Amino acid sequence: MDHRPAAKPAAKPAHVAAKPARVAGKTAKPGAAQGGTYAEGAAAVRPGAAPKAASAAAADPHLANADLTEAMRSEIDRETRKDPSFYATLVRIVNYRLQQDGIGMSQASFTSIMANVREVHQGKISQSTAHVREAGTFAQDAGDSLAHGHLLQGAVEAGGAALNAAAGAGMAAFEALPHGHAAKARPPRRKYA
Repeated sequence: MDHRPAAKPAAKPAHVAAKPARVAGKTAKPGAAQGGTYAEGAAAVRPGAAPKAASAAAADPHLANADLTEAMRSEIDRETRKDPSFYATLVRIVNYRLQQDGIGMSQASFTSIMANVREVHQGKISQSTAHVREAGTFAQDAGDSLAHGHLLQGAVEAGGAALNAAAGAGMAAFEALPHGHAAKARPPRRKYA
């Protein structure tokens, strides 16, 4: 009979060894894969469960990640309610519709939208700038989705890029108007007998 202690395992299981990731000052839930994101913490691996295999979406931040979309969309909804603005209201409405339709979301879009909502609320960027940023991120998402053969996802993202580019241009024109333009009184109409 051998009474020597058993050898220690070479490495801890992934769900134990991983450290919580930090994004925008938030810590992911324990169990998130190392190098993960805040959104991944919301969909963390349960203790004792094997981590999910790496996917193309995990390697490319501009590809929609079906495993994390629900958590990311829920976090966007919370953020738009916490940091309200006209832009945040538009984001919340569109986000809800896309969630209902089961449309995926990329990590890059999630990160961009969250930053835009916060920065618009804080007055750091204009609403037109937020739309233009979003248009650029969605355009990259669309290109990567189409390159990987995800035609519907790519079409939705390309549509989002076009709508945000148009909204950015329209909002920039509105923001350029002098303040109080709506408050100017019109001259009274003459009444003719």
